[in-house]
Amino acid sequence: MAWRFRPYSVICVRGKQHEISTGTQDLKLAKRVHRQKLDELVADRQGHRQFTTPQHRQLQFGSLLDDLVSDYRVRRVKSFGSVLSHLKPLREHFGDWRALEITFRAIEAYITARRGDQKSNATINRELELLRRALRLAHDRQLLPSIPRVRVLPENNTRQGFFERPDLEAVVTALPAYLQDFTRFAYLTGWRKGEIISLRWTDVDRDGGAIRLRPEAAKTGRGRTVMLEGDLAELIDRRWEARLFEKGGNIRVAGLVFHRDGGPVGDFRKAWATACQAAGSPTGCSTTCAAPRPETWCGRVFPSGSRWR
Repeated sequence: MAWRFRPYSVICVRGKQHEISTGTQDLKLAKRVHRQKLDELVADRQGHRQFTTPQHRQLQFGSLLDDLVSDYRVRRVKSFGSVLSHLKPLREHFGDWRALEITFRAIEAYITARRGDQKSNATINRELELLRRALRLAHDRQLLPSIPRVRVLPENNTRQGFFERPDLEAVVTALPAYLQDFTRFAYLTGWRKGEIISLRWTDVDRDGGAIRLRPEAAKTGRGRTVMLEGDLAELIDRRWEARLFEKGGNIRVAGLVFHRDGGPVGDFRKAWATACQAAGSPTGCSTTCAAPRPETWCGRVFPSGSRWR
């Protein structure tokens, strides 16, 4: 078998060595290709033209999203479920694109398409934020020579109106039983949905009259304590009685303060929207609320029966 001579152009780009095939066995032509690559590298360093390697051109954008998901898993990002949801339209639109094809104009076209789907600026911004992070992560790992600018759309999500106690009870009455005290607790404490879902009986000191939110369960990473007084104390007493449930003919004890047949409370957007409609959509109640939170639909109104410490 005859040995074939095939020269390669070896170039160091941003501290990383690349071997680029010259595509010819002719040494003279190979040297010419090498000089062209050197000229491209000089143009890149002077900011005239971006230098790209075959590895850059072969990189798929879908793999960048996979790397981002892996990074979030390693860092145990609390909003991981929301991240996966916002990544879905990005995969559908850019999944089979090469990463170098994601330019400013391509991103602008994506924004136009999402607006055509009647998506709000806030939703599009969350998606663009993940797009930006995926590109930045690839650039930091030297997988991409540069990244395009990703603009931020203006948001006007200021919510109006306050959710007063009579309005609350009108909605609570229309909710399923497992969500009624859940909603009242949110109204009385101002805790976020995820914080309430994760609340366990080991976090409740009934003798001391306090509930402690673990730092790892708080979105801010800072724990806090709320005292059991008035309506909140009565609510916890009801939940103490409701901790027992029947399953498979046996009586079991739920570890979660708020549960659904012993399991955690899941997505209740439909139940919330139905309750709002049944209550006549009182002020502060959104029938399209994607993730009901006390600071949005309770107006941060704290009755005298609870206080922070």
